[in-house]
Amino acid sequence: FYASLMQCAQLGLTPNVNGEAHLIPFKNNKKGYYECQFVIGYKGLMKLARRSGEIASIDAQTVYENDEFVLEYGFEPKLIHKPYLKGERGKPTGFYAAVLLKDGGRTSYYMTAKEAEAYGKRYSKSYSMSDSPWKTDFESMAKKSCLRQALKYAPTSTDVESALRTDENVLEYKKTDEN
Repeated sequence: FYASLMQCAQLGLTPNVNGEAHLIPFKNNKKGYYECQFVIGYKGLMKLARRSGEIASIDAQTVYENDEFVLEYGFEPKLIHKPYLKGERGKPTGFYAAVLLKDGGRTSYYMTAKEAEAYGKRYSKSYSMSDSPWKTDFESMAKKSCLRQALKYAPTSTDVESALRTDENVLEYKKTDEN
C-alpha cells in the first residue's frame, strides 16, 4: 500500500479521485494475503503526458455504433469523429486516442471493441477477476490501452515512462534499518 501511495505522490497523481490513479487490492494466492496494486487511469496518463511540454492536445474517446467515424492512415492521415446527437448512440464499437504535438505532429491509435477485449486479456493479469477494472469500467481501460499505444509515438516525460513501467504491478515496500 505504501509503495503504491508513494508512486502516486512521485507522479503527482491523486489516487481514487477523478480517475487519475487507483490503489486496488489483489489477493496473492501464493503468499495468502492481499497486496496493493498501483493502476494508473487514462486521465492520469493524459495528465502526465501533458507535462512533457510537447503536447498541445491529447484525447481518448469511445466510438458508438451510431456515431460517424472516419479513420485513414498514410501520408495524409485523417481522424473524424462526430457523435450521434439525435438519440441513442448505440453500443461501443471502438476506442481511440489522439495526440497533437505543439510542433504540428500528430498520432492516433484505434482499437475495435473486440481488439480492446483481446488486449485486456493478453496484457492485464487482473482481466479475468470479477472486480477487475476491465469488468467494472471497460471503456476507461480500453481508452487507456489506446493512449498507451499512441504515446509510444509521441515525445513524453520520464513520468509517463515510469507510470507505464509500474502500471498494474505490485510495488513492494522494503523495510530497512532507516525506516
